[in-house]
Amino acid sequence: MMVIIEGMDNSGKSSLIDKLLPSYPFSVIHSRTYWDEDPDHWVEGIQKVMEAATRRDIFCDRFPVITESVYGPVLRGKNVLSDHPSWPDLLRELARIQPVIIYCRPPLHKLVQWGTRGQMDGVKERALDLIAQYDRVMKAFRNVCTYNYTQPLDLYKVYNEIERGMKNGQH
Repeated sequence: MMVIIEGMDNSGKSSLIDKLLPSYPFSVIHSRTYWDEDPDHWVEGIQKVMEAATRRDIFCDRFPVITESVYGPVLRGKNVLSDHPSWPDLLRELARIQPVIIYCRPPLHKLVQWGTRGQMDGVKERALDLIAQYDRVMKAFRNVCTYNYTQPLDLYKVYNEIERGMKNGQH
């Protein structure tokens, strides 16, 4: 089973995974694990993760098919993956796997409370654009569970969504 935890920097993704691991001891894969400047290597990494999700339970702390659809257009002017010849295949395979997608989306004022956290170039300056793009991209996916860490009961929504995915035999 594949559970994708997505959201803007500072949205609570890693904290959510830490809360879920005691109940769901899945492997955790961070998107930076398979990020590479070469789109071919990136596509290979994405394909390997999707294949692995058919054999074992995985939490993806971000997933490039989604993340690049947000950060690419806002920070680089385009989604570099969408130009790759394998892009349609990646989308089809992701749809076939039917991952559980959790969108971490606390209120705006929480998202932009950076404190001393360092961020990738452009993230703080373009935060409002990134948040708006995330909101648009996440609407394109079916059955996205939105998680707001400032609402304690939202954690139960996440548990229920994962349980539903497990009962449905999602990969």
